Amino acid sequence: MARCYATGAVSGYLELGGLIGLHRDSTVLESFATGVVWGYKHLGGLVGNNDMSVVNDCYARGPVSGFEGIGGLVGRKA
Repeated sequence: MARCYATGAVSGYLELGGLIGLHRDSTVLESFATGVVWGYKHLGGLVGNNDMSVVNDCYARGPVSGFEGIGGLVGRKA
């Protein structure tokens, strides 16, 4: 996935990101997300759960709120 973006708010319970919720066995390049992410677990400004994947030359802007596994860019890296 390359040169993608998302704007707006995302809310829910698990594995939420401003652009991608669960990112598995792939690559995301030159992409960004702006907006609010809120939920419970594995929340990221760009990717909620980054499982065996690559994130390169990307950014996220906006608040991320939750309780466990929270990050400005990636919530959880496995």
